[in-house]
Amino acid sequence: MRTAVVTSEPDGQTPVRRYIGDVKGRLHVVRAKDGETVWSAGIDGHPAAAMTAAPVLFEGMVLVGASSIEELTAAFPDCECCSFRGSLAAYDASLGTLLWKTHTIEEHPRARGKNSKGALRHGPSGAAVGSAPTVDAQLRRVCVTTRDNYSDRPTGDSDAIIAFGLDDGTRPWSRQFTAGDAYTMAFNPRADQANGPEANGPDFDFGSSSILVALAEGRRVLVAGQKSGMVHAVDPDRDGAVLWQRRAERREAGRRPVRPRLGRPECLCGRLRLRSARRPSRRWHHGLQTARRREDLAHPGISLPRGPPGLLAGSVRRGHGDSRRGLLRLLGRLPPRLLDRGRLCAVEFRHRP
Repeated sequence: MRTAVVTSEPDGQTPVRRYIGDVKGRLHVVRAKDGETVWSAGIDGHPAAAMTAAPVLFEGMVLVGASSIEELTAAFPDCECCSFRGSLAAYDASLGTLLWKTHTIEEHPRARGKNSKGALRHGPSGAAVGSAPTVDAQLRRVCVTTRDNYSDRPTGDSDAIIAFGLDDGTRPWSRQFTAGDAYTMAFNPRADQANGPEANGPDFDFGSSSILVALAEGRRVLVAGQKSGMVHAVDPDRDGAVLWQRRAERREAGRRPVRPRLGRPECLCGRLRLRSARRPSRRWHHGLQTARRREDLAHPGISLPRGPPGLLAGSVRRGHGDSRRGLLRLLGRLPPRLLDRGRLCAVEFRHRP
């Protein structure tokens, strides 16, 4: 499993369900009380498709973005590269019926010659949806941030915020922030660069979701942070018109850039630590499985469902990034006292000294 777990609201009629995506690009829906599968669906037929974005529930729909590992497999020169296109799809949350699906890149990929090892090259590709979509209920739209292109030629849909219609998947607007960003792991110093796109972009895609914020006097702004260190604000009511852009670091003369201090998950050799926001001194630990290597890192995918008893799920991966095999899958039961809203402050994994 790869994404955070999303839990449906109890309505007294339909059993509570949990929605989660896996690294093979499948969405799984299970009953909360016993884990019995209700339905599952492959969100994309591409062999490298994956789900990294948490699904989003809204008005009986479940919205899912399609990502892939093709940016990674491009590091192998014998692999054909690249033909995956990101997409956003809406399913009936109860039945699993596909309501609509729209790609981030409208043009279909086609063969564009061979690389130096004789493997076919395809394009355009990429613009994966790697983060959870943001629902705009007022305009009945849903916005996603996209990742870079994988191959030539770069498109106007990568490193962008794209809006889709909630009811039919149409695309009212798209706003790109870094043009020409085609990049793969073929540019890794240890890899053969046979599948490296000529554009050789800076890899400045979006690694997180956008945030819809209500301002004074009824104004609204959609904010998203890019891997370039830039924070962008656009107007969702004026087709994504740019309102402002700021760099998320400040520079001081003669010194290295000073970046904001952000919390990050760490490893505690299989022990789970939860802190209370109301009483930070209180902690609850749950022993899990011992992590064996110091480079093991906590991986996103931990959620706090509403209502007791509540399940906590997550994983720990070895090494950095998505390219390493997952080592641990964690499953614990939360004490009911921590399920109250606002009490959970942070989940940490830390190394023992």
